[in-house]
Amino acid sequence: MTDTSINSPARAAGVRGLAADPLAGFAHETLSVPQWQDARVIVRAPSAGDHLFHIRAIWAAAGVVPGEDNEIVRAKLDAPGVDYTRASASLLVRTLFEQTEHGPRRVFSDDDVDMVAAAYGPAHATLVARAIELGNLGEGAQERAKKPSRKRQTSVS
Repeated sequence: MTDTSINSPARAAGVRGLAADPLAGFAHETLSVPQWQDARVIVRAPSAGDHLFHIRAIWAAAGVVPGEDNEIVRAKLDAPGVDYTRASASLLVRTLFEQTEHGPRRVFSDDDVDMVAAAYGPAHATLVARAIELGNLGEGAQERAKKPSRKRQTSVS
C-alpha cells in the first residue's frame, strides 16, 4: 500500500505556505513596542542579503570605496562623527515584520529607508539591536563562530 498523504492538497498547501513564509528558517521574536502604542511586531534575524544591504549602507555612511586598503576602511569606519542612522534604518526595514491575515509580512520596503531614518529613535534602535542579536552579528560574533561545537563528538568505529 502506497502512502499518498504527503501529496494531498492539504499537505501541499501546508508545505507551500511554509516554503513561502518569510520567517521560516530564521530566528525571530514577537515583541511589543511601548513607544508605538504597544504595537506587536516581529523581529527576524537578518538574511545574508539583509546583512549585505546593511553593510553597504554602513560603508556609504563612512565614505568607504570598494577596493580601498583595509587600514583606510578601518579608519573611515572608526572616524568620529559618522552618522550611521541610515545604515541602522536599512537593517530595520529588512528585519521588521507584522502578522497579517495573509501571514507575516515586512512592514517596510527597501524604498522606505530614508523615511525610517528620518523618524529613527530609541524604539527603532532597540529593534535593530534585537535583529543583530538574533542573527548573531553583534560584537564578538567572529570569535563565537570560531569556537568548536559543544555538541558531543561520537566515534564512528
